Amino acid sequence: MKTSKKTIVCSLVLLIFLLLIGGVVKDFHSAIMKKTRYEGVMGIAIALKVYSHDYDTYLPPLDKWCDKLIEKADCGAGSFVGWIDREEGKCGYALNENLAGLKFDELDDKVVLAFEAKGKWNLSGGINLARNTKQKDIAVVLVDGYMDFVKPEDIDKLKWEP
Repeated sequence: MKTSKKTIVCSLVLLIFLLLIGGVVKDFHSAIMKKTRYEGVMGIAIALKVYSHDYDTYLPPLDKWCDKLIEKADCGAGSFVGWIDREEGKCGYALNENLAGLKFDELDDKVVLAFEAKGKWNLSGGINLARNTKQKDIAVVLVDGYMDFVKPEDIDKLKWEP
């Protein structure tokens, strides 16, 4: 049985069309995931600013920061479910451990405030925790609210000490 040229051309056009549609869907999905990740880490930063504004400008205790934001800054438990770790009872974000006990309004604007991480509830850490990921990039937010996606190998280029 011989396949006609018209059938071959139609099949190729259909294949190209499906590949293009697949590429568009993949790009759309990727953009939605970036937006979700952006909003998640920015939500943490905003809640920390609200908390520090309302409570003597101190950041919450690192061993209770999730709990304090739920209790005092009108966050829900879902606010802490990140992209990296989506298990209930786990936290998808970490606070910079170097900010313990400090006043928010006295911090250098370019210091890392929070970042995506995988771990326990009320997670905090530093460069080593941020590097400990299999992700291509990590959402990081600075004290001034600037947010970016940073490659794990570039994490140590950020300012971690207040």
